[in-house]
Amino acid sequence: MKILTDEQMRKCDRDAIMSGISSRELMYRAAQSVYDSHDWHCKCIYIICGKGNNGGDGYALACILNANGYKVKVYYIENNKGDALYYRDRALLEKIDISDISDCDYRCDIIVDCIFGTGFKGAIDCRYSDIIDNINKSGAYIVSVDIPSGLNGTSGIGLGSVKADKTVAIQCAKTGHYLGDGKDRCGQLIIKDIGIDISNCGYRYVDGELIDYVFAKRLSNSNKSTFGKSVVIGGCINYCGAVKLANIALCSMRAGCGLSTLAVPRNIAPCIGEAVMESTLYPLNCNEDGVVYDCNDIDELARGASVVVIGMGLGRNVKEIQAIIKHLISIKGLKVIIDADGLNALSADVDILKNIAADVLITPHPKEMSRLCGLQVQDVLADPIAIAESFAREYNVNVLLKGSSTFITDGTCGYIMTEGGSFLSKGGNGDVLSGAIAGIAAQGAQLLASAAAASYICAVCGKEKSKVYGEQGVLPSDIAVSIAEIVKRNR
Repeated sequence: MKILTDEQMRKCDRDAIMSGISSRELMYRAAQSVYDSHDWHCKCIYIICGKGNNGGDGYALACILNANGYKVKVYYIENNKGDALYYRDRALLEKIDISDISDCDYRCDIIVDCIFGTGFKGAIDCRYSDIIDNINKSGAYIVSVDIPSGLNGTSGIGLGSVKADKTVAIQCAKTGHYLGDGKDRCGQLIIKDIGIDISNCGYRYVDGELIDYVFAKRLSNSNKSTFGKSVVIGGCINYCGAVKLANIALCSMRAGCGLSTLAVPRNIAPCIGEAVMESTLYPLNCNEDGVVYDCNDIDELARGASVVVIGMGLGRNVKEIQAIIKHLISIKGLKVIIDADGLNALSADVDILKNIAADVLITPHPKEMSRLCGLQVQDVLADPIAIAESFAREYNVNVLLKGSSTFITDGTCGYIMTEGGSFLSKGGNGDVLSGAIAGIAAQGAQLLASAAAASYICAVCGKEKSKVYGEQGVLPSDIAVSIAEIVKRNR
């Protein structure tokens, strides 16, 4: 399944029209898809139409409902133009009740929201805000066409938008359905194909199929070296647990890497040793602030490693962490995952990334992304996809931008993982995710796909554990020890 931004969808619309499908026909197909997506058996249906194409979808839907014997009223906010006007005139010819929104009492069984489409941007003005507020307070079942009105189709920003019970996405899901406020505003999301070609753009939706793709078949005639070696560099005197979680994630991947090494500052090695189990423990030189850079240590760790993940609980010894990262990313053929305190170190000198020979993935949340880009957090949230893509292209890295939906990109293509939720909102879950990515990538899978698959695995683990403990009660360690179950189920 593909997920598109509003700009990508508009381009596909234009291409469809250039290929010979009229915009009027597309509008009718959209209306028919909404009609087919719902059981309309009720006493009273109101359709509230804006002035644009989304409003035109509403008028076309009114004609279809009327032709099938349903009682429907249309309320308009502004005068229409283009194909929307065509379907309004058609509705008038069919003697459908059309009135100004000022006459609407909002007392009905179903409200169909056709005010704004996916192209909506900016703030909702006072008049529209009042209308949307009345819709949300009506008590009616709310069906939004394509996207809840007032929700940005790309970023999903829109706390003041319509809160739908059902959203019928035309042709494909949009990124705004899953990002920002989208999940909380869309209700049940139905996707209806209306014959527009979207094959050459958009982002891949992450599901269980990707798990089977990234895990190679394990042959009988193999050994531990066959499935790669992962190295985790992290921890300090104040954050021993972070590395424990990452290591648990690696060890719990029963279809995972063949060898794993846990590299920690020498002063915490004794307390970490009990948790290492199947991994090799590698003590690093350190001072009172944490790990220090030692060229020989890094060369030894990188020798034979498939992937190195660095940053979890590593502390604030920024200059030393920068030196380690600079060394790692200079090693051709190595996969390097930078997380947590590794990102904090990078944000102090992001130009370190301009001399890359390794395959690099960074895993920021929006605040970390804002520091890397020199932006405000709200700027990142306003257009997370564009920000992540731009950074990936400029620095030639892969970016996994965390959120309730996670976006993974190399700057040209990418994935959207939509299974996240508040059950992941605990310190330590990012550490588990980084460990899981390393465990998959060590076996030979592409780093970008490994990141997408691991984010899905961890999210599904969290969702399932929330059924047991509630969303507030899920611990990162619960997710870490359950990873193998999800892998097994999807292979």
